[in-house]
Amino acid sequence: MSAEDAPRAEWAAANRHGGDRPAPWRRWLPARAHLLQAARTLGACALATEAAAWAGLKEPYWALITAVIVTQPMLDDTLSAARTRIVGTLVGAAAGCLVLAGVQQGMSRPVLFWCAMVPLAWLTALRQSMRLSCITLAIVVLIPARGPAFQLPLDRVVGILVGAAASVVVAALVRGRQAGKAAAD
Repeated sequence: MSAEDAPRAEWAAANRHGGDRPAPWRRWLPARAHLLQAARTLGACALATEAAAWAGLKEPYWALITAVIVTQPMLDDTLSAARTRIVGTLVGAAAGCLVLAGVQQGMSRPVLFWCAMVPLAWLTALRQSMRLSCITLAIVVLIPARGPAFQLPLDRVVGILVGAAASVVVAALVRGRQAGKAAAD
């Protein structure tokens, strides 16, 4: 078994239901892999929330939501989810900024929104990992923002980046027993 497969085996064993647990009462106890995943998720949420507060974000819950979405049982899966979330967010935010700039010039918000959504939907059809670009476009353009036109959408994007970074940091620090053994070999 390779170093990368060891944590997957531990996670699979923890999720296996059947006769390999010695006593019936043990089925009510969470498996070690589940406890580690809960710790990763809670740690990522705490770090994301504190980092968002430290950065002075107006809507820190975007960091927390992203931390929950991105944190996965395996570090490489967390990295993949973070990359997908970040790229989709940046593409959608860029399209959203173009729409907001057009709205500031007096153009129609709905028309510009759909002009941006159509190519993003096409991109998503070609590459499913880009579906977050459509979500981000909707968040940036359709959720009302008070104050400067670009400030709140920028805060939302920064919150998402903070949440993804928090997930990666915590996932790298809170690793399973098998992953630690494999890294030591």
